[in-house]
Amino acid sequence: MVEALDAAYRSWDADPGIHAIVLTGSGGGRALCAGGDVKAAVAAVRSGDPGAAVRFFRSEYRLDYLIATLTTPHIALMDGIVMGGGAGLCVHGRFRVATER
Repeated sequence: MVEALDAAYRSWDADPGIHAIVLTGSGGGRALCAGGDVKAAVAAVRSGDPGAAVRFFRSEYRLDYLIATLTTPHIALMDGIVMGGGAGLCVHGRFRVATER
């Protein structure tokens, strides 16, 4: 998913017809991201493949940096739980809107 988001963000940022990027969750308001990526990384380390976790976090942090340096405004609508990679996707963008949930 990180690689797909990286490609999408690069495409959107290069498109002069796109004036803003709005990030929302698809969990029906329960969570934007509940930290499953961190859980998967821990599982990889415990199963003897720490390299999988390293590769994942390297890709994720590269995406976080991309979001932080976008020329197109990035708006994160944080409705529900925001943990793990979802926090990285939100906090590095230019604008964040958080609900009471």
